Amino acid sequence: MKKPVKLLIQRADRLGDMVCTLPLIDKIAAQYPHAEIHVLASSRNNALVTGHPLVKKVFTYDVDKGSLRAFFSLVKEIRQENYDAYLSVWNNVWMALLGVFANIRVRIGDSSNVTLKVVYT
Repeated sequence: MKKPVKLLIQRADRLGDMVCTLPLIDKIAAQYPHAEIHVLASSRNNALVTGHPLVKKVFTYDVDKGSLRAFFSLVKEIRQENYDAYLSVWNNVWMALLGVFANIRVRIGDSSNVTLKVVYT
């Protein structure tokens, strides 16, 4: 039996943006029915995905309130999950770097920002 793909989707900003991300979660689950989907949300939008039937785990982190220590604590927690892929839907520097620091091999995000282009595979 094939090992399920473990995916972390990041949308750690505003509530309305997470609403727009819900169809993405649905499409990924439909395309990859054996994928284990986890979400990184902000405290403003985590209630929207907590309890979502397609989301197995939710991490909460607020970029605007988090310290460097809190960020690297999150990195350590995410690294322990051994994700196969990271989908950064919010184009934020810290959230882009999260995938690199957490040693996630496949990192997908908006590479139109030249400074962030190097962090995505």
